[in-house]
Amino acid sequence: MLVYTYERYTQFMKRRKKLETQVYPTDRIIVSCDASITINPNGIAAIGAVLRIPGRSPVELQRHTKGKTNNEAEYEAIYYAVEVLATLYYKRADLPLDIYTASLLIVTQLTGIF
Repeated sequence: MLVYTYERYTQFMKRRKKLETQVYPTDRIIVSCDASITINPNGIAAIGAVLRIPGRSPVELQRHTKGKTNNEAEYEAIYYAVEVLATLYYKRADLPLDIYTASLLIVTQLTGIF
């Protein structure tokens, strides 16, 4: 069980407010993804993403899945974000897409290094 103290909650809200006021480029779509898993492998995973689309408020996505490794959960976070983006915001397909993730494996595989 996750327990937040009031102090940690206020620190979190200050960081969140700072992120919400940041200025992002208006000529591209930015997707920030991450995932976490309780037991690797086959644990319960939480995936999340933030979609920043020019002219719109940031969209926060989150979901729980089971039976994944950490790398599979990271890939699922990217897939889920791109799927929602394609389903809901397909009219902005003329803009380039930037994907940010903390997984070195995924970055190197998607860029063709591995």
